[in-house]
Amino acid sequence: MMRKLWTERVVTFEGKYHQLHSAGINPRPIQKPIPIWIGAAAEVAVRRATRIADGYLPLRPFEGGWQATMDKVWSWLDEFNRPRASFGIEGRLDAGKGTPDDWRNTYELWRGFGASHLSVQTNGLPTAAAQLDRLREVRETLDL
Repeated sequence: MMRKLWTERVVTFEGKYHQLHSAGINPRPIQKPIPIWIGAAAEVAVRRATRIADGYLPLRPFEGGWQATMDKVWSWLDEFNRPRASFGIEGRLDAGKGTPDDWRNTYELWRGFGASHLSVQTNGLPTAAAQLDRLREVRETLDL
């Protein structure tokens, strides 16, 4: 429904949970299509992301760790006939703790999974200046 509203002048929709009759938004977004990413931890939500979304923001791994999680993601993409390369995955790196070796390992983990994006957080650092310094350190360490 969101995609229709973003791209069509007038939308009529009748679904199980929502109904729209001659609805529209104005102005419509310039970017078409607008990518929809789903952040999820529950298997049902991650499966939904592989079926309908443009990307997935992993919030925590399934039982068995990240490899088990990504194995399921890839199997669901195959089930829905979606090429892996067309589906974004955003890995996460918490640079507020750990060492440069830990950051490299996390980066390589997500790179090995074919992640299209990597977010770097600086949780726990006391000041904006400390966070900016850490982000510079991560960039230099990972050669980004």
